[in-house]
Amino acid sequence: MMQPNPPPFLAGGTENLLGATEGKDVKRVFNYLAGCHKRENRKKVIEKKKLELAEIVDRKEEAAFEIKASSPATSATSETPMTRKMVQDLTNEAKALEAEIDGLQSEVRDLETDPSRRVEARDMDYALKTLYGRVIPRKQLEFMIWEVDENLDGGVDWEEFELMYFRNMTDQSGLEPFGMFNIVQFMTYDNDMTGRIAEDDTMATLYLRYGKDHVESQINKLFGHHAKSNGGMGVLELEDYLSTVSVRKPRKTGIVSEPDPPKKNDDEGFMLAEYRQYPAQPRPPGVATLRACGPCPGKSDWHHFQPG
Repeated sequence: MMQPNPPPFLAGGTENLLGATEGKDVKRVFNYLAGCHKRENRKKVIEKKKLELAEIVDRKEEAAFEIKASSPATSATSETPMTRKMVQDLTNEAKALEAEIDGLQSEVRDLETDPSRRVEARDMDYALKTLYGRVIPRKQLEFMIWEVDENLDGGVDWEEFELMYFRNMTDQSGLEPFGMFNIVQFMTYDNDMTGRIAEDDTMATLYLRYGKDHVESQINKLFGHHAKSNGGMGVLELEDYLSTVSVRKPRKTGIVSEPDPPKKNDDEGFMLAEYRQYPAQPRPPGVATLRACGPCPGKSDWHHFQPG
């Protein structure tokens, strides 16, 4: 059975070489990461407010039951009016909380659908900590964003996000910046955000990408000694995954070097500029033909590579 033609992947019209399934997974990961720090914290506040509301409702029902159960002999005492006032106060408090919850939920919906949403360093930090228990230094996360931030606005929007993924999927040099890509690709496999991936999670993507005859070899390459065929459990956590995919071997032919830019270390010793090489052979316009734009306004680093 023939696969349907994949839709355009990049906003510029470059054909989606990944196929509809993987493209959908990439979009799912972007939708989670973009603004997740603010959005998920708002959701936590909503859950807390809902618990407060449930407690108020319980207290209100107890007070109402007390009024209903009171006898005519005790209804003339001051206890019942006080209880009635308590019910009214609790009713008002519940209405105020409901309005606050509605406002927060509306804010979350706006954050989820904002066309200008983007992935920032704090979003990567939140996702890595909450989903995978992994802590990466702030400067390293900022550099990870900077590597793929084409317009230098401090975040990665959808066009930059898919461009980053496409470049890495078609990279033949092994020298395309891949810090963010490796984490994103793991998340495309981790459909349920469990913090780990199994062989079955990767099989569909590997089948579409490499074909039936190469699925097993790719699984063994990815999972290593964790693969079932090698006596493992067939499960991979982020730490093990990154140790596998963070080693790339550039192709030996057709490689040219960009000039080595001045290197600058911040106070934590993290390198802010790196030596880069790019393949000399032609690549799709606007995707892999890169040029250095020189010192960038507002940035202390030497330069930022942009599509040519």
